[in-house]
This record gives sequence, C-alpha cells and structure tokens, in this order.
Amino acid sequence: MKRSLMYFAAAAAAAFFVPGLTGNVYYLRLVNLGMIYGIFALGLNILTGYAGITSFGHAGFFAVGAYASAILSTRAGLPPPLSIAAAGLLTGAAGYIVSLPVKRISGIYLAMVTLGFAEFVRLLAVNLEGLTGGPLGIARIPAFSVFGRAITTETGRFYFLYAVTTVLVLLFVRIIRSRFGASLQAIRDSEEAAASVGISPAAGKIAAFVVSGLYSGLAGALYAHFDRFISPDTFQFDLS
Repeated sequence: MKRSLMYFAAAAAAAFFVPGLTGNVYYLRLVNLGMIYGIFALGLNILTGYAGITSFGHAGFFAVGAYASAILSTRAGLPPPLSIAAAGLLTGAAGYIVSLPVKRISGIYLAMVTLGFAEFVRLLAVNLEGLTGGPLGIARIPAFSVFGRAITTETGRFYFLYAVTTVLVLLFVRIIRSRFGASLQAIRDSEEAAASVGISPAAGKIAAFVVSGLYSGLAGALYAHFDRFISPDTFQFDLS
C-alpha cells in the first residue's frame, strides 16, 4: 500500500511539474512522443518480454492502428476518441490473424511471419492510394479532442497523453500480475512444463498477440492524431 502511494505521488508530481520544467515547446513535444512510444513498447513487452515471442515486424501493428484511426476520422467522420478506440480493436483483431501460425511454427519462423506482416501492411499503404493516400500519406488528421474540444497545444497534449498512458500502464500491471500474465511467463520459460500443468501454449501466445496488437494499435492511433500526418515512410523496419 505504501509503495502504491509513493508511485501515485511521483506520477502526480510529474504531471504537475514536467510542463513547467521543460520550458521549451520542442522538449515537451519529445516528452509527448516518448509517451506514445512507451505505450508501443508495452505492447511489444507483452509479446516478447512475457510470452517470449520475438517480433521483427511490430511496426506493422503500429501502422494498422495509425491508418485505421486516420481513415475513420478523416473519411468516416468519427471523433478522435472513437476512432482511436476502434483502431485499437481492429489492431487486436490483426494480432489474432497474425498469431494463427503459432499452432504450427515457433521461434525464428514465427518472427519472420511478423516481419512479413509488417512489410505487407507497408506495401498496402503504398499501393491503396484511394484509401491510404499512397506514398503521399494522409494529412490533416484531426487533433486530439475531449468532449468535442480540440487539443492543439503541447501542454494540452501532454495532459491528455499522460492520462491515457497512466491508464494503460495500470492496465498493463494488472495484466502481468494476473493468472494470464503468469501463464505467459510459464510458456516463455518452458512450453512443455506449462502444458503439463494445463496451460495451452498456443492459446496463450494467441492471446498475447491480441493484447500486444491492441496496445500497439492504440499507440499508432495516438501517433496519427498527435503528428496529424502519416505516410508509409513512418513505418519502416527500424521502427520495429
């Protein structure tokens, strides 16, 4: 209990002091960008850190989330909060589809599947010009908004992203401390031992892909509304 209060106090202090301490708008923008990539890293951590699955193509999930939210908000007219949530769910579904080969392959072969998925998504973004804008990308993506009010300042973006990041970090902690999180670690350490106590390695890996895709898609969607422009060049291999 005492440790939780200390964490809460530190988080509250950071939320209060960081915008003032940075001073420079550019530095505050880097902090905001860091929070988005932090959410992206949580998604990768679920898959690689806890399930033990190497992913060479996590930029693909990031791209799916970014393009889904951008398209839903610019073409379908959904407000950013709804388009971001929808993009996270769509990317979780993409994670499920990518995970299906786990029943037959593992290790470096599965990692290559993730790499192929990322390249497939990038090529779709390049070639589906009518939907994705092709190499020119999608511009004028709506900014973050709360109750219909757009958030256009870096300080406002900081508080919005800080709130979202805090919620997702707390959810991440609950996930890894749950029975599901323990089963992922058991699968990572030894699939045979996990199976001997009734844990299904295939089911656990599929669930890890879904959760990882959800987090990564939310990060991509947040990035799209943060930068307000995306193109295939944003989602190269080095992002993974």
